[in-house]
Amino acid sequence: MSGWRGCRRGQGALEGYIESVSHRVTRGAVAGGNNRMAEFATIQLRVAEAAASVDAAREILLRDVTRAQALAAQAEPFPVEDRLLSRRGQSFAVSLALRAVEALNASTGGLGLNMDNPVQRAWRDANAVGRHISMNWDAVGTMVGQHMLGLEPKGQY
Repeated sequence: MSGWRGCRRGQGALEGYIESVSHRVTRGAVAGGNNRMAEFATIQLRVAEAAASVDAAREILLRDVTRAQALAAQAEPFPVEDRLLSRRGQSFAVSLALRAVEALNASTGGLGLNMDNPVQRAWRDANAVGRHISMNWDAVGTMVGQHMLGLEPKGQY
């Protein structure tokens, strides 16, 4: 499991969501019924939030990979600080991917419950990644916080 998988799931959810709502028309059960979903400000905001979250996750992961490659080129053991920063970046990227799929999944309506819905599938997959102990933000964030506060981090890093 990796932050990349969570990031890909967030991107996949965004693409599937845009494809499904771009031309979808509401059925008239809510105010503004029979309008295109793409015209609702709440839908536009969810797309923007998901896109920003996926972009931020990707940038964090790319930064950390670049730093790890530079450290590996030195042929020295990775310092604790760098190992913790890498774990923090991976875990936080997954939390951003979860934020993206949550924003989208919350507005898919009844069709979003279908098992073949790409947003629902991405939501399940991203949650599976986020619940793995090595990507769980609460577990990793606590370990990073311990280190930053001068305590011995408890966990694998």
